[in-house]
Amino acid sequence: MWIMYLIPVIAIAGVLIYTFVARAQINKSVAEGKGPLLFHEGYAGYFQSLNQEEYLIGVWQGLAYTGSQSGASQVTGAILNEVSAKAIGFSKYTPMVFVGVSSAGRVLVAEEYSEMGDRGNYKEAHIWPPGTTAVAGPAAVPGHSGPPPKNPFNPAVQLELVLLTGPDGSKYAAWLSPQSLEVSGQARSIANALPIGAAQAAGVWSQALQVAAEQRAATA
Repeated sequence: MWIMYLIPVIAIAGVLIYTFVARAQINKSVAEGKGPLLFHEGYAGYFQSLNQEEYLIGVWQGLAYTGSQSGASQVTGAILNEVSAKAIGFSKYTPMVFVGVSSAGRVLVAEEYSEMGDRGNYKEAHIWPPGTTAVAGPAAVPGHSGPPPKNPFNPAVQLELVLLTGPDGSKYAAWLSPQSLEVSGQARSIANALPIGAAQAAGVWSQALQVAAEQRAATA
C-alpha cells in the first residue's frame, strides 16, 4: 500500500518534466517562427470550450485556493472554489489550475480533478467573456493568512494569490504564477494583463503571427 503515497510525488515530477520540456520546445519553435501555434497547441487541451478559430495568447499556472488557517478564510475559500480539497487514494492534494486568455478576450479557468485516483484530468470551472478582471496580493482575499503553497511548476517562483471576477460578478480565487506564458513573450502577473477586450486580444494574436512570419522569412 506504500506505493499509494508515491502517487502525488510522481504526478508532480511528471508536471515538472513536462513543463521544462514544453518550454524548451516552445523556445526552439519561436526561434524558427513557429511559436504562436505551438504555444496554443501546447495548452489548448486544458480548455474544452475553445472555438475553432480561437487561440490562446496567455496562460497562467498555479493551484486552487483552498483557504487559510483562519476559519473565516477557509469558508471564503470553500465558497469561491466549491471544494477545498480533493481525495486521491489515501492522500489529498490541491488541484492544479490553468488560467487561459484567448484571442477572443475570453478568460478560461481549468481545474484539475481525479477519476478513480487518477490525477491530471482537467475541466473548466469558469468561462468568462471579455471584461474579466484580476486582483493580486493581499487585496485578492482579505483576511487570508499564511504563506503561499509551493509552486509545483517552478519551485523557484513564488505563487501569488489572485481573485478573478467575471463580468457577471462570479469569482474564482487561485494561487497563480506571477510569470505568465504569453505569445508576446511577456512574463507578468495576470493582474497586469486583465481586463482585455476582444479587439485587443485579437490584435495580440495577429501581431504574434506577424512576428513569426518575419522570423521564418529571416531564417529561410
